[in-house]
Amino acid sequence: MKNGRRGGRASEVTAGIPMHAISDNAPPPRSLFQRLLLRSWEHRHPRLFWKVRVVSGLVLLGLGMFVLSYGSWWALPFLALAAANFYVGYRHYQATQSQPPT
Repeated sequence: MKNGRRGGRASEVTAGIPMHAISDNAPPPRSLFQRLLLRSWEHRHPRLFWKVRVVSGLVLLGLGMFVLSYGSWWALPFLALAAANFYVGYRHYQATQSQPPT
C-alpha cells in the first residue's frame, strides 16, 4: 500500500449526471397508492377526470350499498374502490384549483 491507498491510485472523480438538491418549490414525491391510481393520461385533462372519478365513486358506492343491503361481505371491495376513486378525484380537484382556467 502506498500512501494508505490500495493500489497506489488516488480516487478519481468522473464526470456524470449532475446531482441537484431538492428545492423548496418541488412537489412532494407521489405515494405508491397515487402512482397506481393516477394514470399519466389523466394529468392532461384533470378537470374532466376529477368529475369522472367522483361519478364512478358514486356508482361504486351505490353498488356497494346495494350488495351490503343483502348482508354480503362482497360489498367491501366496491366500497374500498369507491373510497379510492373519491380520494383520487379529490386530488384531481386540488390540482385543478391550483391551475389557471384554460
